[in-house]
Amino acid sequence: MFPDIPAWQAHDQFGVVAIGAVTVLFLIWHFGGQIRHFQFAFRQIWPALTDEQVQMRAVVAQRLAGLLLFGFGSMGAGWWLLRRTPDDYGLNFDELPLSIGWTLLMALLIVPLNYFAARRPDNLAMYPQVRARRWSRALVALSALTWVVYLFGYEYMFRGLLLMGCTESWGEWPAIAINVSIYALVHIPKGYKEAVGAIPLGLLLCLFTLHTGNIWAAFLIHCTMALANEWFSLRFHPDMEVE
Repeated sequence: MFPDIPAWQAHDQFGVVAIGAVTVLFLIWHFGGQIRHFQFAFRQIWPALTDEQVQMRAVVAQRLAGLLLFGFGSMGAGWWLLRRTPDDYGLNFDELPLSIGWTLLMALLIVPLNYFAARRPDNLAMYPQVRARRWSRALVALSALTWVVYLFGYEYMFRGLLLMGCTESWGEWPAIAINVSIYALVHIPKGYKEAVGAIPLGLLLCLFTLHTGNIWAAFLIHCTMALANEWFSLRFHPDMEVE
Protein backbone atom coordinates (compact mmCIF):
# COMPACT_ATOMS: atom_id res chain seq x y z
CA MET A 1 0.00 0.00 0.00
CA PHE A 2 1.40 3.39 -0.99
CA PRO A 3 1.80 5.57 2.14
CA ASP A 4 -0.47 8.54 2.57
CA ILE A 5 1.13 11.85 1.73
CA PRO A 6 0.95 14.22 4.72
CA ALA A 7 -1.41 17.13 4.27
CA TRP A 8 0.35 20.32 3.22
CA GLN A 9 -0.21 23.29 5.51
CA ALA A 10 0.19 26.79 4.13
CA HIS A 11 2.57 27.81 6.90
CA ASP A 12 4.92 24.91 6.13
CA GLN A 13 6.28 26.67 3.07
CA PHE A 14 8.59 28.99 5.00
CA GLY A 15 10.50 26.28 6.82
CA VAL A 16 10.50 23.83 3.93
CA VAL A 17 11.84 26.42 1.49
CA ALA A 18 14.42 27.66 4.00
CA ILE A 19 15.76 24.15 4.71
CA GLY A 20 15.75 23.27 1.03
CA ALA A 21 17.54 26.46 -0.01
CA VAL A 22 20.18 26.15 2.71
CA THR A 23 20.81 22.51 1.76
CA VAL A 24 21.26 23.31 -1.93
CA LEU A 25 23.39 26.43 -1.35
CA PHE A 26 25.69 24.69 1.11
CA LEU A 27 26.15 21.64 -1.11
CA ILE A 28 27.06 23.85 -4.09
CA TRP A 29 29.59 25.76 -2.00
CA HIS A 30 31.03 22.70 -0.26
CA PHE A 31 31.62 20.62 -3.38
CA GLY A 32 32.00 23.35 -5.99
CA GLY A 33 33.91 25.87 -3.89
CA GLN A 34 36.71 23.68 -2.55
CA ILE A 35 40.00 25.52 -2.25
CA ARG A 36 41.69 22.92 -4.48
CA HIS A 37 39.26 23.76 -7.31
CA PHE A 38 40.22 27.42 -7.16
CA GLN A 39 43.89 26.50 -6.91
CA PHE A 40 43.65 24.40 -10.06
CA ALA A 41 41.87 27.22 -11.91
CA PHE A 42 44.35 29.88 -10.79
CA ARG A 43 47.33 27.76 -11.81
CA GLN A 44 45.86 27.53 -15.30
CA ILE A 45 45.17 31.26 -15.47
CA TRP A 46 48.38 32.51 -13.78
CA PRO A 47 51.07 29.82 -14.13
CA ALA A 48 53.75 32.21 -12.85
CA LEU A 49 52.22 32.42 -9.37
CA THR A 50 53.96 30.67 -6.47
CA ASP A 51 52.15 27.98 -4.46
CA GLU A 52 51.68 30.46 -1.60
CA GLN A 53 50.14 33.06 -3.90
CA VAL A 54 47.81 30.50 -5.44
CA GLN A 55 46.71 29.21 -2.04
CA MET A 56 46.06 32.74 -0.73
CA ARG A 57 43.96 33.65 -3.77
CA ALA A 58 42.04 30.37 -3.47
CA VAL A 59 41.10 31.08 0.16
CA VAL A 60 39.92 34.58 -0.75
CA ALA A 61 37.91 33.21 -3.68
CA GLN A 62 36.27 30.57 -1.50
CA ARG A 63 35.18 33.18 1.04
CA LEU A 64 33.79 35.46 -1.67
CA ALA A 65 31.91 32.47 -3.11
CA GLY A 66 30.40 32.00 0.35
CA LEU A 67 29.21 35.60 0.38
CA LEU A 68 27.57 35.18 -3.03
CA LEU A 69 25.94 31.82 -2.34
CA PHE A 70 25.07 32.09 1.35
CA GLY A 71 24.32 35.80 1.48
CA PHE A 72 22.88 36.83 -1.86
CA GLY A 73 21.66 33.31 -2.64
CA SER A 74 19.65 33.21 0.60
CA MET A 75 18.28 36.70 0.00
CA GLY A 76 17.22 35.70 -3.49
CA ALA A 77 15.54 32.50 -2.30
CA GLY A 78 13.69 34.36 0.46
CA TRP A 79 12.42 37.06 -1.88
CA TRP A 80 11.65 34.90 -4.92
CA LEU A 81 10.09 31.90 -3.16
CA LEU A 82 8.73 33.40 0.07
CA ARG A 83 8.29 37.10 -0.73
CA ARG A 84 10.38 37.97 2.32
CA THR A 85 12.90 40.81 2.29
CA PRO A 86 16.29 40.79 4.06
CA ASP A 87 14.72 43.17 6.59
CA ASP A 88 12.13 40.50 7.43
CA TYR A 89 14.84 37.93 8.03
CA GLY A 90 17.14 39.81 10.36
CA LEU A 91 18.84 42.50 8.30
CA ASN A 92 17.35 45.36 10.28
CA PHE A 93 18.68 47.73 12.92
CA ASP A 94 15.74 47.78 15.35
CA GLU A 95 17.74 46.46 18.32
CA LEU A 96 21.29 47.27 17.23
CA PRO A 97 22.48 48.62 20.63
CA LEU A 98 21.27 45.41 22.28
CA SER A 99 23.08 43.31 19.65
CA ILE A 100 26.30 45.27 20.25
CA GLY A 101 25.89 44.80 23.99
CA TRP A 102 25.60 41.02 23.63
CA THR A 103 28.66 41.05 21.37
CA LEU A 104 30.79 42.95 23.85
CA LEU A 105 29.70 40.67 26.67
CA MET A 106 30.54 37.54 24.66
CA ALA A 107 33.88 39.04 23.56
CA LEU A 108 34.99 39.04 27.20
CA LEU A 109 34.77 35.25 27.06
CA ILE A 110 35.68 34.60 23.42
CA VAL A 111 38.97 36.51 23.21
CA PRO A 112 40.66 34.91 26.27
CA LEU A 113 39.50 31.43 25.21
CA ASN A 114 40.91 31.96 21.73
CA TYR A 115 44.20 33.17 23.17
CA PHE A 116 44.81 29.79 24.79
CA ALA A 117 43.08 27.60 22.20
CA ALA A 118 44.81 29.13 19.17
CA ARG A 119 48.25 27.80 20.15
CA ARG A 120 47.17 24.14 20.07
CA PRO A 121 48.89 22.10 17.33
CA ASP A 122 45.58 20.88 15.87
CA ASN A 123 44.39 24.48 15.57
CA LEU A 124 47.64 25.69 14.01
CA ALA A 125 47.38 22.87 11.46
CA MET A 126 44.20 24.52 10.09
CA TYR A 127 44.53 28.21 10.95
CA PRO A 128 45.27 30.73 9.66
CA GLN A 129 43.61 29.42 6.53
CA VAL A 130 45.99 31.48 4.41
CA ARG A 131 49.27 29.57 4.72
CA ALA A 132 51.68 32.35 3.81
CA ARG A 133 54.93 32.33 5.75
CA ARG A 134 55.27 36.10 5.68
CA TRP A 135 52.22 38.27 6.10
CA SER A 136 52.18 41.88 5.03
CA ARG A 137 49.80 44.26 6.77
CA ALA A 138 47.80 44.35 3.55
CA LEU A 139 47.40 40.56 3.65
CA VAL A 140 46.29 40.69 7.28
CA ALA A 141 43.66 43.28 6.34
CA LEU A 142 42.56 41.38 3.22
CA SER A 143 42.14 38.13 5.13
CA ALA A 144 40.16 39.89 7.86
CA LEU A 145 37.91 41.63 5.34
CA THR A 146 37.14 38.43 3.47
CA TRP A 147 36.39 36.65 6.75
CA VAL A 148 33.90 39.40 7.59
CA VAL A 149 32.08 39.33 4.25
CA TYR A 150 32.00 35.52 4.26
CA LEU A 151 30.55 35.41 7.77
CA PHE A 152 27.95 38.01 6.83
CA GLY A 153 26.61 35.67 4.15
CA TYR A 154 26.98 32.67 6.45
CA GLU A 155 25.04 34.23 9.31
CA TYR A 156 22.33 35.58 7.04
CA MET A 157 21.78 32.08 5.68
CA PHE A 158 21.76 30.31 9.06
CA ARG A 159 20.33 32.84 11.50
CA GLY A 160 18.35 34.78 8.89
CA LEU A 161 16.72 32.60 6.28
CA LEU A 162 16.93 29.24 8.06
CA LEU A 163 16.14 30.26 11.64
CA MET A 164 13.47 32.85 10.90
CA GLY A 165 11.92 30.86 8.06
CA CYS A 166 11.53 27.82 10.30
CA THR A 167 10.24 30.00 13.13
CA GLU A 168 7.48 31.29 10.85
CA SER A 169 6.41 27.74 10.13
CA TRP A 170 6.81 25.81 13.35
CA GLY A 171 7.71 28.17 16.18
CA GLU A 172 10.88 29.12 17.98
CA TRP A 173 12.10 25.93 19.68
CA PRO A 174 11.58 23.62 16.69
CA ALA A 175 13.40 26.25 14.58
CA ILE A 176 16.27 26.38 17.07
CA ALA A 177 16.56 22.58 17.13
CA ILE A 178 16.67 22.40 13.33
CA ASN A 179 19.18 25.25 13.13
CA VAL A 180 21.58 23.88 15.73
CA SER A 181 21.45 20.38 14.24
CA ILE A 182 22.27 21.54 10.71
CA TYR A 183 24.87 23.99 12.03
CA ALA A 184 26.68 21.20 13.89
CA LEU A 185 26.54 18.84 10.92
CA VAL A 186 28.13 21.32 8.50
CA HIS A 187 31.10 21.60 10.90
CA ILE A 188 31.89 17.88 10.72
CA PRO A 189 34.53 18.35 7.96
CA LYS A 190 36.49 20.55 10.41
CA GLY A 191 36.69 17.80 13.03
CA TYR A 192 34.74 16.66 16.04
CA LYS A 193 35.82 19.56 18.26
CA GLU A 194 34.33 22.22 15.99
CA ALA A 195 31.25 20.07 15.30
CA VAL A 196 30.55 19.56 19.01
CA GLY A 197 31.41 23.17 19.83
CA ALA A 198 28.92 24.33 17.20
CA ILE A 199 26.07 23.01 19.34
CA PRO A 200 26.31 25.45 22.29
CA LEU A 201 27.50 28.24 20.01
CA GLY A 202 24.63 27.67 17.57
CA LEU A 203 22.14 27.68 20.43
CA LEU A 204 23.44 31.01 21.75
CA LEU A 205 23.47 32.63 18.32
CA CYS A 206 19.88 31.51 17.72
CA LEU A 207 18.76 32.90 21.07
CA PHE A 208 20.48 36.24 20.47
CA THR A 209 18.89 36.46 17.02
CA LEU A 210 15.38 35.74 18.23
CA HIS A 211 15.83 38.05 21.22
CA THR A 212 16.92 41.02 19.09
CA GLY A 213 15.04 40.25 15.88
CA ASN A 214 18.19 40.71 13.80
CA ILE A 215 21.38 38.83 12.87
CA TRP A 216 23.88 41.45 14.04
CA ALA A 217 24.79 39.86 17.38
CA ALA A 218 25.33 36.48 15.72
CA PHE A 219 27.36 38.09 12.93
CA LEU A 220 29.54 40.23 15.21
CA ILE A 221 30.15 37.39 17.68
CA HIS A 222 31.12 35.05 14.85
CA CYS A 223 33.47 37.69 13.43
CA THR A 224 35.05 38.17 16.86
CA MET A 225 35.69 34.44 17.12
CA ALA A 226 37.11 34.09 13.61
CA LEU A 227 39.38 37.13 13.77
CA ALA A 228 40.63 36.44 17.28
CA ASN A 229 41.48 32.89 16.29
CA GLU A 230 43.21 34.02 13.08
CA TRP A 231 45.29 36.72 14.73
CA PHE A 232 46.29 34.57 17.70
CA SER A 233 47.07 31.64 15.39
CA LEU A 234 49.24 33.93 13.31
CA ARG A 235 50.97 35.14 16.46
CA PHE A 236 51.73 31.63 17.72
CA HIS A 237 52.45 29.85 14.45
CA PRO A 238 56.15 28.98 14.40
CA ASP A 239 56.44 29.28 10.62
CA MET A 240 54.58 32.56 10.10
CA GLU A 241 55.32 36.18 10.83
CA VAL A 242 53.89 39.62 10.10
CA GLU A 243 56.32 41.93 8.31
